[in-house]
Amino acid sequence: MTGGRAGRIFGIERAATVRLIRATLSVVFQSAVDDRIIDRNPVASARTSQRGRKAKAANRVAVAKERVFTEAQQAALLSWCSVRDDELHDLLLTLLRLGLRPGECRALGWSDIDFTKRKVRVEFSVSDKGTFGPTKTGERRSVDMSPALADVLRLRQLKRTQRAPVDRGEGMAELVFSNPSGTPLDDSRLRKRFDLAMDEKAITA
Repeated sequence: MTGGRAGRIFGIERAATVRLIRATLSVVFQSAVDDRIIDRNPVASARTSQRGRKAKAANRVAVAKERVFTEAQQAALLSWCSVRDDELHDLLLTLLRLGLRPGECRALGWSDIDFTKRKVRVEFSVSDKGTFGPTKTGERRSVDMSPALADVLRLRQLKRTQRAPVDRGEGMAELVFSNPSGTPLDDSRLRKRFDLAMDEKAITA
């Protein structure tokens, strides 16, 4: 996905090094909070130095294109989606907790999820046109899944209606997120749903 507010979460290309590291650590610590390992996210409460605040102000325009949502914004989006668009909620939570690219998330099959070992296998990606292919790096990887995310996806699996599997190039798979026909979610419609959530929560750059 490219352009617009959706691009800030569905198309981040590069981020300032310090900002990206901070965001990554924040996700890790937030997962620990979700799993009740720690009481609070220390990154969220960390104060920015005076030099950091000046640098941030000076680079506001450049950083806006590479926006990483704050935890408060993430929580607001997820809360709205949990009531208005539960599929988008589960997809966004999967993106945020696993660090997947949108195409990788849309290509996930139930066979890729190991609830026992809490692992997610990432092998495929879906293009904007809905065709399957390798991941952007061409590599296959396994990603740890937090208990909180596992609970959400397990519930999704229990509530799902049977949908036809699709051919991803190496066998058939029933997708975790799909259209009623079983095909990958449409890219442009997904962006519109995301923009609606952004508008409703008044989240801007």
